[in-house]
Amino acid sequence: MNFYVYHKFNLGLINFLCHNLSNRNIDDILKKVTGNYNGVDVVFYFGFANFGKFDDKTLSDGYHIICREEAVQEKFFLEDMNTYQKKFGFPECLKHEYSLLNSNIEFNTYNWILFWNFGENKFVHMGTHDLSDNDELESLKKIVNSTIFLSDNYIHDDTPYGKVNPYAKVNSRKLIKTLTNDVFMWNYYAQIVWANEFKNVFKHLNPPHKLCVSFRSPKPHRIEICEKLGNKNLKDVYVSYSSKFFESSEGKIDHTWDGIEYNKIYDTLKTIKNLNINKIGESSETDFQNLRLAGNTSSYMEFDYYFRILYQGKLQLLDETHSNYVSKNNPMVPINLSEKTYILLLANIPFISTHHYPIDLIQEHILNVEYPYYYEIKEASNDIDKLVSFIEKIIINFDEMYPKIQEWTNLVHEELQKKIRNENSFLEHMTTKI
Repeated sequence: MNFYVYHKFNLGLINFLCHNLSNRNIDDILKKVTGNYNGVDVVFYFGFANFGKFDDKTLSDGYHIICREEAVQEKFFLEDMNTYQKKFGFPECLKHEYSLLNSNIEFNTYNWILFWNFGENKFVHMGTHDLSDNDELESLKKIVNSTIFLSDNYIHDDTPYGKVNPYAKVNSRKLIKTLTNDVFMWNYYAQIVWANEFKNVFKHLNPPHKLCVSFRSPKPHRIEICEKLGNKNLKDVYVSYSSKFFESSEGKIDHTWDGIEYNKIYDTLKTIKNLNINKIGESSETDFQNLRLAGNTSSYMEFDYYFRILYQGKLQLLDETHSNYVSKNNPMVPINLSEKTYILLLANIPFISTHHYPIDLIQEHILNVEYPYYYEIKEASNDIDKLVSFIEKIIINFDEMYPKIQEWTNLVHEELQKKIRNENSFLEHMTTKI
């Protein structure tokens, strides 16, 4: 089985596509990777410029791979692909990318595989309006039905979004879920392998607090959580906000969340009772504490998260990217797990969640074991007062409740470890379903 990868030969992409191959050989000279999966010999050829040596019959018999995140970050054979995100921003760029693909690729010429699992949501911005005549969704549908399309957004057939994949139950080529590739994708772009290493540190710690609550990007519900928890004076709860976005966006306004003024919000945070500001850059107390000088700007979750935050609590509060959007505004939107969830699972750190959807996805795609306090979390989803009450309950009954959450986390952690050590979700699908 031959795969032609339309991107540069690099270790991150190799591990993303070719992890857990038997007899794997990485040929730096010929820019290819060979190996075996499920008894099937596979070859990955990298670099569009290198494909000229193959005749059309050979190319037609193989599978042609495009990874969206690579295509928008480097020079690509469709030259405009890496311009839209810079020009229009995300997610406005998506409609232009879909249009470019539909206009310039004859999908019936080759067997195309599109990796559109890049850690962002492709549907939230479409809103709750009628999707029956949504041009962007129609454009995506055309791509999905012409390719083997891999996505980390989990779409349920019984929702309006299901129209993008109308034959999901009978067609194994559409909107494939690739769990291990998603994890390796996050490692490629956000270096979450540090979480996997941190588990060996965390298990020996005696955290000073029962619960740690920490945020980075300024969203209204997160600020409200800090205010209400701060007013409770819970000595067993550590509440923290990172200075990262306020330093990098000083003087700016973010219109994504109803016009957040970074300077104004930062001033507000500084007045919240019992809130710790994690100063990571120029606002650090001393020059030697400036983590920007220590390579702390290269990933979505930098080193300060491991060294300054995670050790603070036996439990962490997980607030996934769209926790305040799902259910409150659009209960049917396809959703995905981000590095926020994977870091806690890889580090084997027990957590509660501001929303039930991360637990839903974990149970559906990693391990089907019920979270011990799922009902309470579902009740508290999108209701900060109920969330704060649930936190108070945990603090009071910690010796009873914590072990149950820890046991659940251990089980999920071990199952995820088993999958990422032994499986390749993409190749599992290709060698058993295609």
